[in-house]
Amino acid sequence: MRHFISLVFISGIILTGLINCSDEKKTDNESLLINNSTSIHNTTPECPEGHTDSIIQILYGFPDERSFERADSGLIILGGCELADENWYCKKHKISFP
Repeated sequence: MRHFISLVFISGIILTGLINCSDEKKTDNESLLINNSTSIHNTTPECPEGHTDSIIQILYGFPDERSFERADSGLIILGGCELADENWYCKKHKISFP
């Protein structure tokens, strides 16, 4: 079982914590955040092109059903199990950035 530090964007708040990234089936809550020590940051990221609209969070780790639904709705983008330097995605310019 592998764990990764991740950022999760929920209603304008970023939660940081550990995500379980194994192939085992997880419950909705278990696959999202499995660490009790979470940090909360209110931020509005800016696209490298200079705007703050159309920016969504990149979610790393094993997604739960709600995360799949949010991704299908365009509210987040799924980044896979391997963490990358990019945490945000601009839907307008189709670029990801830290």
